[in-house]
Amino acid sequence: MAWLIVCAIIVVILLFLRPRRKAVNLAPLPQRFIVLDLETTGLDPVRHEIIEIGAIRVYRDSDIHDTFRTLVKPVKHIPKTITEINGISQDMVDREGVPLEEAIRGFATFIGDLPLVTFNAEFDMAFLQTAAKQHNLVIGNQASCALRMARLAWPGRKSYRLSDLARDGGLSDEGTHHALDDCRRTLIVYVAAVSILGVTDAPIAGRGPELRPDTWSPGKRTYRQDLRVPTDPVERNLRGMEFEAEGLTDNAIECYEANVRDSFEGNHPYDRLAVIFRRRGDTASEIAVLTRAIELFSQLQTSSRSDVAPKLEKFRQRLRRVSARAKDSN
Repeated sequence: MAWLIVCAIIVVILLFLRPRRKAVNLAPLPQRFIVLDLETTGLDPVRHEIIEIGAIRVYRDSDIHDTFRTLVKPVKHIPKTITEINGISQDMVDREGVPLEEAIRGFATFIGDLPLVTFNAEFDMAFLQTAAKQHNLVIGNQASCALRMARLAWPGRKSYRLSDLARDGGLSDEGTHHALDDCRRTLIVYVAAVSILGVTDAPIAGRGPELRPDTWSPGKRTYRQDLRVPTDPVERNLRGMEFEAEGLTDNAIECYEANVRDSFEGNHPYDRLAVIFRRRGDTASEIAVLTRAIELFSQLQTSSRSDVAPKLEKFRQRLRRVSARAKDSN
């Protein structure tokens, strides 16, 4: 794969930051690093599985980069709703996929000890660590989150979804939720953010490299504090509601999605995520979170809790409605 990264970065920065153009600064980047993306069958790294791994080994001072891509055969059948999101069908992985052990070992060889970059580091690294542990591997590479970097580089945006950042930067959103295509978008967004901020990682809860004084404004400092996600699930829901009230929707999504990953046994985070995604017109994400809620509450239905059945039926009705709406729009 050969493509001119520097030219692409210049275009992105000019489009993202028209009011405050500045020279591209690639010096903070390591000479070599890995950009990765995973496609999975759900949000929970314990219950769900990796079905595609994509990665780019980036050479900072070159326009030629190495790629890694493989489909992975999951143990369980791929849900139809997941295929609708990322286009990966059971037939595809049956024909082209490899066992997880082969995929994760090949990926570990490809990345070596190079630093990793992914658009949602918490999500992707949880799946990678779980898969590596299953096969007696250790992936201890330093990981940076392009999503957090984007929040600091362009504060106040209404959306920090990768497809929206790409679209606003003049990049095509074709191939969204395809691992290598999303790697390319992540690379462009990440390097543009690094050029603006002067660091390769976003500080989280007081950890990590400090930003240079000339790139750290009071507005950004406030925004950084707002990025913290509580560890307690009830506090996450409450903080998510506060973020929504303040108009910080993406921060609210982080809180709610943390509870979804932890299989929170209440309907609030699933409800709120579905509403947020519906308002944004993100049908695929709305379907995914409703599907996750149905999976969880179907399991809970065997318990003695009397509140499970009505919640489960409500989520099923909502999924039928949004699926019908999606079908009508196609």
